[in-house]
Amino acid sequence: MAYIGNIPAESYSAFQKQDFTTSATTSYTLDHPVANQNELALFINFVRQEPTAAYTASGTSLTLTSATSVGDDMYCVYLGKAVQTVVPPSGSVGAAQLNYPLTTFSSTGIDDNATSTAITIDSSENVGIGTGTPSGQLHVVGSDTTNQVKIENTDGGTASAPDLVLFRNSSSPANNDALGRIHFRGKTDSGAENNYAYMYATSGTVANGSEDGNLFIGGLINGADRGWLTLKEYEIAVNDDSDDIDFRVESNAQTHMLFVNAGNSRIGLQDSSPAYMLESGNSDTGKGWSLANENNVYKIRTRATANDTQTHIQFENTNGVVGSIKTNGTATQFNTSSDYRLKENISYDFDATARLKQLKPARFNFIGDTDKTVDGFIAHEVSSIVPEAITGTKDAMETLENVVLNADGSLYKCNFTEAEWIKGKADGIFAADSTWSATFTRPEYQGIDQAKLVPLLVKTIQELEARITELENA
Repeated sequence: MAYIGNIPAESYSAFQKQDFTTSATTSYTLDHPVANQNELALFINFVRQEPTAAYTASGTSLTLTSATSVGDDMYCVYLGKAVQTVVPPSGSVGAAQLNYPLTTFSSTGIDDNATSTAITIDSSENVGIGTGTPSGQLHVVGSDTTNQVKIENTDGGTASAPDLVLFRNSSSPANNDALGRIHFRGKTDSGAENNYAYMYATSGTVANGSEDGNLFIGGLINGADRGWLTLKEYEIAVNDDSDDIDFRVESNAQTHMLFVNAGNSRIGLQDSSPAYMLESGNSDTGKGWSLANENNVYKIRTRATANDTQTHIQFENTNGVVGSIKTNGTATQFNTSSDYRLKENISYDFDATARLKQLKPARFNFIGDTDKTVDGFIAHEVSSIVPEAITGTKDAMETLENVVLNADGSLYKCNFTEAEWIKGKADGIFAADSTWSATFTRPEYQGIDQAKLVPLLVKTIQELEARITELENA
C-alpha cells in the first residue's frame, strides 16, 4: 500500500518523556495515546510505579490507584511509541515524499449511492453530471424541470448577487469579437438536435476607455438563423434582418397599443390592421387619423364620425384652447382665438389706408424653386407695419453643437460627439466622406402669417368706401 512519508520500519521510535503537574487526583491526560499501561513507565517522586497495580492507561487516559499530592514529581516515559497516522504540515509533502507516483487517475465515476455514476470524468477531461458519456467540458443531465443548475449567493450585501460570467480571455482582443453564446436547442421531428433560438454578445470597440458592446437575440424563421432584437452601440433594432415579423406593444387596456405590420410597412396606434403608413384607430371607418403616402404625395388624414361640426385638430397652451381645425358637412374651418375676453385696449380709430400703402407687395421665386414666380411680401419689410404677422428676426442665425456634416457641408445629424462620429464612420453609420464640427451655424428664417393682414385690408376697404360715399354725396 502507499504511504504519506517514509515507509515505517518494524521498530519503535525514540523514547519520549512527559512531565505532569500534580494535584490531589488520580486522573491525568497523556500527550500520546497508548494501548495499555505496559506501553509507558511511570515515575512518582523518582520511584518507578508498578503497571496495573499502581496505574492503568488506555488511549490518552492515565488512572492512578492512589491520588497524588500537590508538588509531587511525576513523569512518564513512553516505551517505544508506535508510528501513528498523522496529518502532515501544510507544504511539507512533495513529489519526493510520495512512495507511489500519483500521476494518473482512472475512474468510471463517483457513486453517490443513488445512481451508479453521479459524476464522470472521461479521458478527454470532460465532466458529466448525471451522464457517463459527457459531450462537452461540462455536461449536466437530469429530469427535473427546475434548478438543474443553481448558483446561490448568501452574502447579505445589497450589491451581492449570483454572477454568471462568460469570459473570452483573448491575448489579442479585436473589435467585434464574439464574446459568448447561449443556445436553446431541441429535436426536430426527425430526431436531430437543432438550435431554435439563441443569445450572443460581441465586443464593439475594445479601445480602453471607449469600449462598446452588442447583444443579439434571435432564432429560426423557416429554418434560417434570423435576428429578432439587436442592442448596438447607438441603437436598439427590432427585426434587423428585414423579415416579415410584426412588432407589438401591449398596454393595460390595448392589445395593439403600438403595432408594426412588417409585411405592409405600416404602423398602427391602437390599430391591429393599419391601412396607411401611420394610423391611429381607423381613419377610414371611424374616429382616428393617418399619415399616408399615395403616389409620392404625403397626406395627413383625420376623419369624423358625423357631418355636423367636428374638431379634427385642437391647439392649446397654458391659457387653454387657442386654435383649431374643424369640419362641417361641406367645409373646413381654420380657427384662431378671437374672444373679446382675451383682449383689452380695443381701438377702432386708426388709419388703415396709410399703413396699407406702406406694404410692398412683390413678385419673386424661391431659390429652391426657380421655375415658379409667386406674389408675396418680404418678411422684414412687413415687420415694421404689421409686426404681429411676422415671426423671427431679420438676419438671425442659429448655432448647433456637435454636428455631422455631409460632404457638401450641409447638415446631416446633430448631437454626436467627435468620438461617436469616428466610431460611427468605422461602423458604417456615417458616410466615409462626412465631417464633424463642434459648432454649425445656419440661417434662422423669418416667417409671415398673411392672414394677419386681412383686418388691415378690411379696414382699408371701409375707409375707401367711406371716402367714395363722401365724394358721391358731395
